[in-house]
Amino acid sequence: MRLAPLIAGASIASVYGIFIYYVMPEALVSGDAALLTDVILVVFIGYFLGLTILALNMQGLMLWLL
Repeated sequence: MRLAPLIAGASIASVYGIFIYYVMPEALVSGDAALLTDVILVVFIGYFLGLTILALNMQGLMLWLL
């Protein structure tokens, strides 16, 4: 079992989570609209990336079921 892709994926997910955990409250408390807009944009990009990966993984199963 190759651990490099798992470690890379976990590292990216951890950085993403830490970014959201620390930067989102700071943007809300300071009232910085530009920073809040940037954080929301990063969250939406993450959601779309996750949905794309999910769709690519489910495509084979859906084709097999049909």
